[in-house]
Amino acid sequence: MTYMVRNELCTRGATLCSFATLRQSLSKVLTRFHPLAGRLSDENDFTVDCNDSGALFVEAKIQANLAEVITEPSMDELKQFLPLGPTETNVLLAIQLNVFDCGKLGDGASLVNFMHSWAAVTFHGRRCSFGFDFKPSTDRISKEEKIVSKRVVFDKEKLAKLKSSVPESQVTDPTRVEAVSAYFWRHFMDVAKAQNPNKKMAVVATHVVNLRPRMDQSLPD
Repeated sequence: MTYMVRNELCTRGATLCSFATLRQSLSKVLTRFHPLAGRLSDENDFTVDCNDSGALFVEAKIQANLAEVITEPSMDELKQFLPLGPTETNVLLAIQLNVFDCGKLGDGASLVNFMHSWAAVTFHGRRCSFGFDFKPSTDRISKEEKIVSKRVVFDKEKLAKLKSSVPESQVTDPTRVEAVSAYFWRHFMDVAKAQNPNKKMAVVATHVVNLRPRMDQSLPD
């Protein structure tokens, strides 16, 4: 998520930009989401020790504009905006607030219900409601697996060629996202089946979508 705040508000130390306020409200909302203040068990048995150890909260001042970072991003540079690596610790909730020179505030929290409740606590008098309609995942949690991140760029000509290769009997005029997703997903499945030819697999693809310009009153990037 990315939030826009005016530079003059931050320089004046306004409450809106106060990390202290965010820390205090975070501690309050964690009482409602108390498992997030615990730690993942070291026994690899998918249990959470609700020991009230707290969340990891990191503050960072970035000497760059957000546009400079996202225009030509590299995975190594983007990692510095995260509070920790995916397998570094058993902390369940880690948040890093990155304040850029342009006045934009970036954070890595992606739990919508949690962020909604946190905001409600920060601005006193607001009520929040939340619910969980999904079952806990039973997938294996790996702390040792090495994860490789790659960035692939398709130019206009390659995208057009990729879209034209999709049979019209399956999809009529696919979008760029559909064409690229199908391309990668097909090859991922081919590799997975080749490595495990006799294993039945349940697979899920997840897309991160920027909803800001799609809102009734669009928000700036």
